[in-house]
Amino acid sequence: MKALDISRSIIRILLGAMFILSAVLKLITIDTFEAYVYSFHILSFTLAEVAARCLIALEFVTGCFLVAKTQYRWAWWVATLMTAGFTLFLVYVVLFRNDANCHCFGDLIPIEPLHSIYKNIAILALLVFAYKQPESRLFFSFHKDEETGRRVHIWEKDYSKKFKLWLLGISGGIAVVVLFILFPPNAVYSWVYSDNDRVATNLFDKAYADSSFYLKLSDAEYRADQDTVVFRSDTARLDMDRGNYVVAVISSGCKYCRQSCDLVNNIFERNKLDNNRLKMLVWGGDESIAHFMKETKTWKYEFHQISPYLAIDLVYGSFPTFIFVSDGKVVDAFDYRGVSEGKIVEFLK
Repeated sequence: MKALDISRSIIRILLGAMFILSAVLKLITIDTFEAYVYSFHILSFTLAEVAARCLIALEFVTGCFLVAKTQYRWAWWVATLMTAGFTLFLVYVVLFRNDANCHCFGDLIPIEPLHSIYKNIAILALLVFAYKQPESRLFFSFHKDEETGRRVHIWEKDYSKKFKLWLLGISGGIAVVVLFILFPPNAVYSWVYSDNDRVATNLFDKAYADSSFYLKLSDAEYRADQDTVVFRSDTARLDMDRGNYVVAVISSGCKYCRQSCDLVNNIFERNKLDNNRLKMLVWGGDESIAHFMKETKTWKYEFHQISPYLAIDLVYGSFPTFIFVSDGKVVDAFDYRGVSEGKIVEFLK
């Protein structure tokens, strides 16, 4: 029985260490993990950032409690239910998505969703094995045996309630400080320091000044014989220093972006507005962007390809967002529900 108890204790400690490692690796590549959570389009980007951090904190605290065997039954149930929930989620990913990495251990240790399911099944089996733990003691002292005269050590008492409360406070405090203060959610940080509640104006100013943030898609044209749009990519500055412009921040795979840009294109054509006054900041692959241009007939406008992380941070993950820019500065912004012919024509004319 003693060997079995020792084995269970070792498994418990290793499982706890694994949960801590998983949390730390997710934190190291937090931007990618946030984007992955957001990619399911269940939460807004701001909520996705908060949810990602709460999940990391839960893993970290659960791991600490498993290692220290503090509030062990609660920690065991949280670890088991969390692992089971992740497994069901991964089944959905395998069936309906084609993800190369489930981000269970961030980007540093990529694992395919199917392989991660096998991993989680093994973890659940080990958790069941480690459920029953030997009685824990924290303090021991030396006493003299009256019969033999030898000094022996005896355990004095179990983990104290005070120690458990301290561990809960310290591990929880570390998680909150690291995740929400040292690594604050970008959307929340940008919103606090932004002049606009739809656009991170400080990030917009930085990206506008540095053309390395994006690529210009030049010489775009529709080829009827191939039924596609072709273009070339180069680094070129987005020039809006003088005059008024409408900037669309869009995702090439977003149906609302397609519908809105099709509407804006019709507004420009009907009112004979200068095509140069509409700028498209788009994220997506070349093939997806070409398809977007063809579907919306917008290849005549100036497109700039930007990274998904910049796009998400710039507009707090809300696509599409249309920005009114005057002399290089953001003056207003609205989503697809706010597209108004009169508003756009008045601003540009």
